[in-house]
Amino acid sequence: MIEPLRIVHDRKKMLTPRDRDFWDMGVGFFMDIRHRNRHGQLLYEEIGSHNMIVNEGLEVIWDVFFRAATAPTTFYMELYSDNGAFDKDTEYGDITELSGNGYSAVEVTRNDTGWPTLTESSGQMRITSKECTFTASGGAWSTCYGACIWGDMASDTLICWDDFSSSRTLQDGDSLDVTLYIEREAPTAE
Repeated sequence: MIEPLRIVHDRKKMLTPRDRDFWDMGVGFFMDIRHRNRHGQLLYEEIGSHNMIVNEGLEVIWDVFFRAATAPTTFYMELYSDNGAFDKDTEYGDITELSGNGYSAVEVTRNDTGWPTLTESSGQMRITSKECTFTASGGAWSTCYGACIWGDMASDTLICWDDFSSSRTLQDGDSLDVTLYIEREAPTAE
């Protein structure tokens, strides 16, 4: 039996100074990633990988919420093949989408199907996307270095991205499951 590589992140330790400020406000964007071979055996698991919220994504969130701007009609989870240094100023056009046999971005609708779980538990408010499954079909894929989510708007808008701790190359029949969740410490009465 293959023993999977498991990485569980201590969320606070891996934050950049900018994201630490956002986390100190009580909000964090995270991804869980699972790579399985064609037999369903778990090869790699990364839990609580911290995402970089980019400026254009944060601007959209504030613009829609506070100024009634037009919201994205839907979101897309996408894998990327860049092994570069993205940062808070990264825009959707800066990212190279992965290519490979059977690959396509996964739609995450802006409703309770795309975001099926909204909970408060153990002092945390959390909204969770559906699990987005990417499956290599008909051959191997180029190396995948991370995932991002973007909003379908007048111009495609990057919300956040995440470099995996270990790059992934999916062989024919392998799958990669990616789930995004956003957490905030639940308000407490004083």
